[in-house]
Amino acid sequence: MTEEERLNDIGKEFDKYFPPGISWEKANKKLRKYTGKYKNDFTKILANMIIDDYCAGYYRYGKKQTDIKNPLKEIYLSICDDLLSDQTYLEEAIYCFIKGINRKVIPCIDKIFKDFEENNKDEPPNEEYFCMMFLDHFKEGYNGFWKELTDLSRKYGYEICTELSDLMDKFYSCKDNNSAIDM
Repeated sequence: MTEEERLNDIGKEFDKYFPPGISWEKANKKLRKYTGKYKNDFTKILANMIIDDYCAGYYRYGKKQTDIKNPLKEIYLSICDDLLSDQTYLEEAIYCFIKGINRKVIPCIDKIFKDFEENNKDEPPNEEYFCMMFLDHFKEGYNGFWKELTDLSRKYGYEICTELSDLMDKFYSCKDNNSAIDM
């Protein structure tokens, strides 16, 4: 079976086991009962779907993203803690951020950049990459996150990431909505 065939099979099985519209709570319960050959694949897919939903629903309310009590966050963390056997560097960075293990986030992103350097030598990350990888998941971040990402981006010579990280640092440092709008 080719990798493409395997991924197609996983997708079909996932859709059967977790039909569209299933609640995250019910999906979490079903995942814990699942014993098939795609256990880790299903776990990764479900964890990614849940964290994407959580992050998409997060807006600035004067609290840090990781401080907000939210059932999606709790389900995501329990799935990762209990069931996930491996993670990509991005998944690990997101997990550490959501879990509040801030000291590990930038080292994970450094690994992402090293991997990007090795595999994409001719093309630096662009705005879409930045938004998809960092802005979508880290939003306000922890104190100092965007400054650290600015410094790391500068280290690799990723101008777009450096500029956007610096902009996000300034944006999330705004004291009120009017300043943020101006920014």
